[in-house]
Amino acid sequence: MQKQKNNANTNKKFRAGIQSERPKVTAEGLKKIFRRCKLMTMEEFNKAFDSLLDYYPNTRVTEELMNIYFAGMAELSMQEFNYAFGRIVKEYEGDFIPKVSIILKYVRNSDLGNQVILNLKEC
Repeated sequence: MQKQKNNANTNKKFRAGIQSERPKVTAEGLKKIFRRCKLMTMEEFNKAFDSLLDYYPNTRVTEELMNIYFAGMAELSMQEFNYAFGRIVKEYEGDFIPKVSIILKYVRNSDLGNQVILNLKEC
């Protein structure tokens, strides 16, 4: 009896270990799989960022500021930037343009279904 009980406990522990080691589907992982399209060019960024600056006219713009924002968002596609911009306009409360980290959170914190659709629509 004791041997069967130990085997049952061992099997439970073994299964639990296997289950906890299974990889999970993440938005970042899907982006790696589905990213087949190009990233945002400087020209595309300048045009899109101008729209964002029009929405936040209190932000003082310098060449250095533009370079910092482009460097921070260089990993985004145009579709992702536009998606983030749409969410920012609807949800972000502030008189100045949000920091790069906030803009990136708007892209990354979208639900998984939107991430898949967004990446599929890019192509």
